[in-house]
Amino acid sequence: MIEQQGRVVRAEPGKAWVVIGPQGGCSACDAGRGCGAGLFGRLLKRQPLELELDNPQDLPVGQAVSLGIQESVFLRLTMALYALPILVGLAVAWVCHYISSMAGTGPGVTDLATLAGLIAGSAIALRLPLVRRPSDVMQDLVMLKGPATTAGCGKDCAS
Repeated sequence: MIEQQGRVVRAEPGKAWVVIGPQGGCSACDAGRGCGAGLFGRLLKRQPLELELDNPQDLPVGQAVSLGIQESVFLRLTMALYALPILVGLAVAWVCHYISSMAGTGPGVTDLATLAGLIAGSAIALRLPLVRRPSDVMQDLVMLKGPATTAGCGKDCAS
């Protein structure tokens, strides 16, 4: 399970608003000797994200929590949001290039047709029903009480 640490910022019976956000890596990662999470955190400068989740445990405001998602769900999302648009875009680009070449257009027009096919194919792939929206993924998110673990960060992350 992939976990992210968060904190309950607002709670009602059965609902909790959890903020997850910019986190640095451990001291080893920040120093460039670990997995690199600290470097990416500094480069991307993510803003905190507030999520409304079911709160069956009635966790209080201020409670540290771990949010988890199964690796299989993460892999499916990655494939749907990255691999599928790239593959469909490349396929449509190839078809546009082939048609444009067979029509005898110049290299500039062929390149423009190929680029248009790449963009159109990628956009179409992102609109396919099998690409799940973020609101659909919320059902796969699990809220676990207690702080997140450093599992998977490596031996240097214990510091």
